[in-house]
Amino acid sequence: MTARLLAGAFLSLAAALGACSSDSGGENASHYTPKPVAEGRPEITIAASNKEVAVGDTTTFTLNSRNTIGHNAEVEWSTTGGKLNTEQNGQIARISFPEPGAYTVTARLILDNREVDRDTVTVNVRPLR
Repeated sequence: MTARLLAGAFLSLAAALGACSSDSGGENASHYTPKPVAEGRPEITIAASNKEVAVGDTTTFTLNSRNTIGHNAEVEWSTTGGKLNTEQNGQIARISFPEPGAYTVTARLILDNREVDRDTVTVNVRPLR
């Protein structure tokens, strides 16, 4: 349970940084007013370090998330080939591709035990010459 809460907090770091504002004047100038926790639909996107690689290369995939603060968030990665390793509570995935071909990499955002979003990237792996 603790790992899930930490993952949710980590996924939402960017949202948390912009989640509050302070009053700028008047009699409440020192009053702190929080904004709503998460506005909009939770979503993720994958950024790939390279989508065209050679056999044996490792590609790094970074997850960007929005509107996940205040939720029990998890990320599940999958690939149609290659060796998958994750780091930083699922924020980063590294995949080594030992065979040529086209491979699909998918990240699924799970909030409160249900999938709410997914993103997919295709990586083309060429043979060595």
